[in-house]
Amino acid sequence: MNVGKRIRELRKIKEITATELAEKSFISQSYLSDIERERTKPSLDTLFSICHALNITVADFFGKSFELEIDEQLRLIEYKSTDTRIMFELIHKLPENEKRAMISYLNERLKNMNNNIK
Repeated sequence: MNVGKRIRELRKIKEITATELAEKSFISQSYLSDIERERTKPSLDTLFSICHALNITVADFFGKSFELEIDEQLRLIEYKSTDTRIMFELIHKLPENEKRAMISYLNERLKNMNNNIK
């Protein structure tokens, strides 16, 4: 899956400009442009922020391919910290149903954190 193209696709479906999405995701417009053009990969935190700004879950972002190719999709994300990398290495080892449950849990935690910021 091309992460940048998927972000652009979802942004257009949601009828959100790049400027609006960047502001709602707390990233610069140039960084979002670089992501959408595949010049860089988003960190996990950035991907969560973009998904939150689009009002979707990470599972929604990856669509059906998420269930079929979760390990491959998670490899596309740039890990900014050792803790994040270790956490996802552990998640990769889980059975598929437990992976989905963990991702759902993380999505809910992120929503709660973002709601507390507002």
